[in-house]
Amino acid sequence: MKLTNVSVISTVLNEGTKIKELLEGLASQTLLPGEIIIVDAGSEDETVPTLQEYSSLLPLKVIICKKATRGKGRNIAIKEAKGEIIASIDGGCIPYSDWLEKLVSPFYQDPTIDVVSGFYEPIISSPMQEALACLTVPQLRDINPDDFLPSSRSIAFRKRIWEKVGGYPEWMKSAEDTLFDLKLKQAGAKFFFQPNAKVKWRIRNSLRGVFRQFYEYSFWDAQAGVFFPHYHKIWLYIDGVALLILSLFFPWLLLFLLAGFLLYISRYFKKARKRQISLSAYLWLLPVLLAYDLGNVSGFVMGKFFRIFKISKGGEIIVC
Repeated sequence: MKLTNVSVISTVLNEGTKIKELLEGLASQTLLPGEIIIVDAGSEDETVPTLQEYSSLLPLKVIICKKATRGKGRNIAIKEAKGEIIASIDGGCIPYSDWLEKLVSPFYQDPTIDVVSGFYEPIISSPMQEALACLTVPQLRDINPDDFLPSSRSIAFRKRIWEKVGGYPEWMKSAEDTLFDLKLKQAGAKFFFQPNAKVKWRIRNSLRGVFRQFYEYSFWDAQAGVFFPHYHKIWLYIDGVALLILSLFFPWLLLFLLAGFLLYISRYFKKARKRQISLSAYLWLLPVLLAYDLGNVSGFVMGKFFRIFKISKGGEIIVC
């Protein structure tokens, strides 16, 4: 069965052979969309040829817009979409076979719903990824549906509400879906949390990658004027640096610094014990936490600096 009023959209860049998993996942859906629109931001690998291979198997339209930000790519795809319901998934994701059916069914049950928030599960293939998932990926039991901000790797919304808020912010290179969610909430959109509409997605598998990812998220949050409770850790790190400098003159302050650090990281080890992660993942917990925190702190501070002094670092906008 095909959902003629549903359009699936995605943006991709150099997904390589992994794009096949997304396309195969979309082809095996229990309910197929009326169309699939994918915007490629200028891939230089086999992404576009692979998409072309699947164009005879799926109702697929590919648009190439070099150097487009994710927000720009999504807006292009949605403008081209014929469906009144837009379902978004990221290029590196693998949808469960009933993802689309579960994601859009609330719209048919309740016509007042504007946005359906899907969920996501990390693909874990190493102890480092297990540690990262423990620290950064929420579990269902920890989520408050009223506060949950969906990722655009698994979300559906009515096209009219997208138009009402002016679409995705195209100037942001990262975290654009967070600002989009907040705009939807400010506009009074009615959200529905659908935890069974799940996709799998690949999380970072290097400390450098973790740092870079959360640096980008935090930088663009700060640029957009967005502040979440976890950014309060900035003051802890500022206090820690101050204590470290003062300890050069008062060595006994190192004891307070050590005690505070152990108290801080203990909450994460308690979280890991609650999730029952493997012993090898425990060994990665502290390095991953530091990469995550340093990315958060330095990214947010730099983003605020750029925002205060009005230094531009917006994404390049390409007209296709």
